[in-house]
Amino acid sequence: MSRTRLAAPLAVLLLVMGGIACQSRALDEGASSSSPDDVPSFVAIARPNATMPGGSAAVLRSQLAFGKPGDFDPTQAFYLAINRRELGQRWFLSAFLKQYSPDAVLGGAAQSLGTRVVSFRIQNGKLFVFDVDDRKKTSDTFQQDQIVDAYPIVDVELPKRLRRDDFVVVDPAAGLNQFGVVSDAFGSGLTGFDRFVVEVAFSQRFRLLPDGVAFEQAFTGYADNPIARMDVVDANFFRASGVLGLSVRRYREGEGYVPTALPAQSLYFTSDPFLVPNAGFADAVAIKWNIHPGMTPIRWLISPLIQEAAARPELQQAGVDLLDAIKSGIESWNGAFGFPIIQTELASPDDSFADDDKNYFIYDTNPAVGFAFANWRTNPNTGEVRGASVYFNDGFVDAALRAFLPPAPTPAVATVAPPPPVRRPVPMLTWQPFPRQRPCELRPEAGDLADLAVGPGLPGTRKERIEKYLAQVAAHEVGHTLGLRHNFKGSLQPPTSSIMDYISASIAAASAIPAPYDVDAVRFLYGLAPTPPAQPFCTDEDIAFDPLCEQFDATADPLRQFYKPRYARIAGILLNTGNPAAAPALQPYIDKLASFARLSSVAADRVDGLGIALDPVRVPVPAVTISAHPDT
Repeated sequence: MSRTRLAAPLAVLLLVMGGIACQSRALDEGASSSSPDDVPSFVAIARPNATMPGGSAAVLRSQLAFGKPGDFDPTQAFYLAINRRELGQRWFLSAFLKQYSPDAVLGGAAQSLGTRVVSFRIQNGKLFVFDVDDRKKTSDTFQQDQIVDAYPIVDVELPKRLRRDDFVVVDPAAGLNQFGVVSDAFGSGLTGFDRFVVEVAFSQRFRLLPDGVAFEQAFTGYADNPIARMDVVDANFFRASGVLGLSVRRYREGEGYVPTALPAQSLYFTSDPFLVPNAGFADAVAIKWNIHPGMTPIRWLISPLIQEAAARPELQQAGVDLLDAIKSGIESWNGAFGFPIIQTELASPDDSFADDDKNYFIYDTNPAVGFAFANWRTNPNTGEVRGASVYFNDGFVDAALRAFLPPAPTPAVATVAPPPPVRRPVPMLTWQPFPRQRPCELRPEAGDLADLAVGPGLPGTRKERIEKYLAQVAAHEVGHTLGLRHNFKGSLQPPTSSIMDYISASIAAASAIPAPYDVDAVRFLYGLAPTPPAQPFCTDEDIAFDPLCEQFDATADPLRQFYKPRYARIAGILLNTGNPAAAPALQPYIDKLASFARLSSVAADRVDGLGIALDPVRVPVPAVTISAHPDT
């Protein structure tokens, strides 16, 4: 995936921090600051405005003092006073790409850009911002924090009762406000970095948080080189725009949180890499939440747009409760842990999926994106998950409606789904200096009832099948936010040992809750079981080397029970009818059979892989076939 490197401009950072009010209160002419605890951490200082009568600062002061969220008018100019006691403290600085043009989600929208740990220092008339996470310490001799940015200090009059010595004041309107841009082959770094400069930016949705602030910044800018895009509306291939959700929150680690070392197999997603001091190598740990018995359940919000989607006539006719299906999928992980870890509720219109203090299930009413994905925000020092989101769209509802309709007569070739299109590079904002990509792009896949191999037909009503399939997709993505990677060998234990597999709609409807592998994997990750899971496992990077590691296959013997009958059917269509439309559908099966012949560790599978591939054209081929299609 392509990416853009975000430099965390101080102009943005300090504007965000203007609302931090963990200890602040409305400032008025009579406020006392005799006690250090009474002095606020951050204060907006009215900036004289020539358009106001007399340029009165006092008029603005009443609007810009941060006592409660509604007191802030982000359209007014101000200086920012930062209490010097906060300069040495550590803060989480996080960013989330809420909107992006071109290509919205396909260009990287609805994705966390990551988190930095930052602090502030003064020198030579400037306020410096440092990245102060713990990952860069080489040894007791060599340890250096990285400068993120610097900002000039200004000399202005403070409100009455505030001592000048308590604060450092900066002008947030004087920031650099620049981004760096990279356009490469999904983070491979093959094409290098492009320069991207924001030309205009607008701040909105300023919010106070219990431990900091958050706001959004709309931006538009230009790149040096054309930006890869599918957008056909804007003809300017150098321009991009979007909305960033940013937050600054006081640094903290979960009480009692203990990182989990990575097991030998790649069962879990990893934290940002860190240097091991005095050891000469880098390491990482598994990402996870601070989940433990007796915890307050993690609150997940579900987009209110799900109600609009639920009103579709097709779902109404089938009696499908879309909201309940998604809720049950998300909360199904409570059973895997054995105690409540998640509770869900419908988001309000005031909530945003870019808010750092919320966990959000994003529902997109556009079915054209073609995949769902999860992402999360972690503490760079520990791998502790601070928050997460899931992107889901109407394409999965369409797939469910198609999968569980009464069968209709269709051409035989059309019963086999073509291989997924190859995704091309797209522009992508990023936060860290190393490549990132979405950990999951789960696409809808109808499959057929033969995939089940659990007996005659699929149990349940059409309503139940649709709801269970949608619940399975939601549970799959939330499983990623809990730390689990894909397990593409789940299908080897029919219907599946893992909802972290990519499976057809029919199998998903038969196994909609965390399965044995998933339960064992999360319990080991979170210290609730002494040993890792014993079920078959493989993940994304194993597909190229293990023929049993595959997406959307089925049965305990996929070579003979899944690939053989499908290959024979399509090959028969091609040989008996000469229909060229069958050729593209046949190629993925030829490739898969060849992988068994080349890569299988089982001798019988190597022989059968080649044999099955050659079966349709073995000599003697019937004379009638040769005479009818001599070229074939």
